[in-house]
Amino acid sequence: EFDTNGNSLAITNLTNYRNIGSPFMQQIWVRIENSTNNDCFAYGKYVTLTVVKKPKVKVSDSYQICLNKPQIKAHLTAGIIDGTSPNLYTYIWSKDGVVLPITTATLDVDVTGIYTVKVTNSFGCFETRTLTVTASESAHLLPPTVIDFSDSNSVTLNIAPSIGSYE
Repeated sequence: EFDTNGNSLAITNLTNYRNIGSPFMQQIWVRIENSTNNDCFAYGKYVTLTVVKKPKVKVSDSYQICLNKPQIKAHLTAGIIDGTSPNLYTYIWSKDGVVLPITTATLDVDVTGIYTVKVTNSFGCFETRTLTVTASESAHLLPPTVIDFSDSNSVTLNIAPSIGSYE
């Protein structure tokens, strides 16, 4: 917290400190001196701090699979939302906390569970995305209820109890 001549450079109020000029990089001046005596020293911009951004992904999402159509799988993606190429990242997929042997940006599944993908850039910065896969099945229609021969005729369609939400 001192300049190269020993004067204090303490930053007493961090909210007032701003890196101006280059928002994601700053060169830090340092003084290097001989530990035996202080007569020999050098100073300069020897350290460069660079802020590397984490991957931008849609953090969570939900999918449904149809139990009576197992050939149709849910297509899970790493969810990269900043337009960068998926090839710039590495991927680690897990299901219910167990790491899967998949290292691609997408995964097709036909089993329910909580899936996560850890998306990592070349600097080691990462973001984790959580995908919830739930089950559904085709609705099973029961015979309709018909009210006719009245002032307000109606037909009501009913479904048998099943897995899913229907409108």
